[in-house]
Amino acid sequence: MVDHVTRGLSRLPEQFKESENYKHLIQIFLEEIQEIEDTLQEIKSQRSIDNAVGVQLDGIGEILGKRREGLNDTDYRLVLKVQQILNAGEGQFSTVLDLWRILLGSDTATMKEEFPAGVALFSDVGAPTIAVINTLTKALPVTVTASITASFDADPVFSFEGGIGLGFGSTGDSSGGKFISRYTSTI
Repeated sequence: MVDHVTRGLSRLPEQFKESENYKHLIQIFLEEIQEIEDTLQEIKSQRSIDNAVGVQLDGIGEILGKRREGLNDTDYRLVLKVQQILNAGEGQFSTVLDLWRILLGSDTATMKEEFPAGVALFSDVGAPTIAVINTLTKALPVTVTASITASFDADPVFSFEGGIGLGFGSTGDSSGGKFISRYTSTI
C-alpha cells in the first residue's frame, strides 16, 4: 500500500522543501487522502470471498448467481470460489487446474495436457466424488477427454516414461511407484 504522506513530501518542489508551514499544510491534505485509501482498502478486503462473512458473503453470492441454500460461511465460501472460477473461466489450462485444486482441497494436485485434446488430472487425496467430477466438467471445453488418476496416500504413483510419478523399482527395492485408481471419461 502506498504511503501518500511520505511519497508526497518527498516530491515537493525545491523552493518549498525548507518551508515548514507549507510542508505541514501538504501533510494535512495527504493524511486525509491516506485515510480515504486505507478505508477503501479495508472495504475491498472485507468484500473478498476469503474475508467476507454472513451478509457480505450473501452479497457476493448474489453477484455470482449462487444462493447460500442453508450453507455455513465456510462451505458457502467454497461454493462461491468454485462459481467464480466457472463464471470467469474459458477452459484454460490454469483455470481447470485451479478449480481441480479447490474442489479437492489440495495444493499439490496436478494436471498435464494429453495429445490430441485431453487433460490428465492427478489427485493425491483420493478419488474425487461424483459432485466434484460433475463440477469439473463444467470448466472443461467441449470434446476434451479427461482422465483422473487418484492416489489414496502420499506414496509416489506409478508412471511410464514421461508421466508424473515413478517407474518400476528394482527387485526388493521399494523406490518404484505404486499402481493407483484411474478413471477416464470424455467430457
